[in-house]
Amino acid sequence: MNLDHNIGECSICGQGLLEIVATKDGSKLLIMCDDCGIQWPDPNSAIHSPSTTMVSNKDRYNKLVDATIEEIISIGWKDYLNE
Repeated sequence: MNLDHNIGECSICGQGLLEIVATKDGSKLLIMCDDCGIQWPDPNSAIHSPSTTMVSNKDRYNKLVDATIEEIISIGWKDYLNE
């Protein structure tokens, strides 16, 4: 995955980076820890209420790809990126 598109460190595992990723078909962007694999529906949830808003295992998306910068900008998440 593209670690340039991260929004910070995972507060659940304390060692992974929170990446912006996309479903393979490009229909949805979400946040995923590159170490523990936990996923969140949006950056705000991952940062401000990580333990209450994570996506459960049964709802996890298995086919994820790097989100493009164009996708990140179009959804309004560019300001969350660590640069």
